[in-house]
Amino acid sequence: RLVRDGVLALPGRAEEEVPDGRDAFDLIGFSYYFAQSVYADLSTGPYPADARVGPLGYAPWPEGLGIVLRRLADELPRKPIVVAECGFGTPTAADDDAWRTDLLRASLEETRDAVADGVDVRGFFHWTAVDNYEWSYGHDVAFGLFDRDRNPKGSAQLAKAWALGADGATASPAPTPATTPPKEHDR
Repeated sequence: RLVRDGVLALPGRAEEEVPDGRDAFDLIGFSYYFAQSVYADLSTGPYPADARVGPLGYAPWPEGLGIVLRRLADELPRKPIVVAECGFGTPTAADDDAWRTDLLRASLEETRDAVADGVDVRGFFHWTAVDNYEWSYGHDVAFGLFDRDRNPKGSAQLAKAWALGADGATASPAPTPATTPPKEHDR
C-alpha cells in the first residue's frame, strides 16, 4: 500500500501515512521463478501439486508468470513492468535444455499474452545468459542459455528467434508508450 496509496501498513503497528511513498517509483521490476503451495500446517510444496520439480526443489510454472503480470498491472496501474529475472535450473550432469526451452517458450508466450491484454511489459530478462555458480549448489545446477564454455544451447536459439520476432514472438512491433491505448483497468 505504500507505493499505491502512500500508507505504510505493517503487521502489529498502526498504519502510517507516508505521502512521499505514493507513486515514488518509475517502474515495477520483479523476479519470477515458481509458484508454491502453503498448507494449513505451514508446510510448502510445488504448485501445481503434480508439477515437475527441478534440482533446487521448486516447480517452474510459466502460467503463474502471466497471473503475476496481470495482478501487478491491476494493483499498480500505469506503471511499466520489467521481468528482471525468470529462469529454470536443471542438473548439469544431464542438463535438460529441452525442458528449459519449453519453460522459456511458455514464459515468453505468457508475457506476450499479457502484453496483448494491455499489460505494459517493457522487458524480460532470462536468468541467466551463461551457466553460473549457484551459492548453495555450486556448478551442479544449470540455468544458462550458454554452457560455461560459452557454447549455445537450444534455449539460446529460442531466445534469439524470439528477440528477432520469429517463433511467434510478435506479429508487429509493440506500440510506443505515447500510442499505447489505455488498459481496461486504467479506464
